[in-house]
Amino acid sequence: MSSRTPSRGAVLAADQVESILKAAEGAGEQIKADAKREADTLIADAVRDAERQSETIRERAATASEDDRRRAAERVQAAQVAADQVMAEARAVHSELSHFGDALKAQAERILRDVRASHERMTAELTVASGSSGTTVPRPARPPSRGAGARPRGERSAGRGFDGVEVPEWVDP
Repeated sequence: MSSRTPSRGAVLAADQVESILKAAEGAGEQIKADAKREADTLIADAVRDAERQSETIRERAATASEDDRRRAAERVQAAQVAADQVMAEARAVHSELSHFGDALKAQAERILRDVRASHERMTAELTVASGSSGTTVPRPARPPSRGAGARPRGERSAGRGFDGVEVPEWVDP
């Protein structure tokens, strides 16, 4: 027996082993393909989820930005209304103070006219009382107008009949 021929059992066993190996390789390829498909599906799902979450976050950010802009615009509008109210009140105060100043000026002019008229009457009465019908009592010089030589505010004028009376700072001499 020079050459050995395999026995029929050995050939059948070898064929079975080969067929098992092919089936195992096929099953391995199938498992590999199924795993790749599942991985691709999981990756696609993860990408879709990430995109949805990203879109949701963008929408929330846009909504938050819109809310912030709306609140800022409301605050600016409220500040503008408050500023307008303050300006209206300032104009009203200015108008009232202007009217008050005009009334004080008119009152001061009336007082000055009354004092001048009283001075002229007193001077005339003194002239009559002194019996010097031809001689007149000299008039004191008028105080200088505001400007060069005017007395500072609050300073009392000597010899004008108002000794001891302080002129308030806000009154022009």
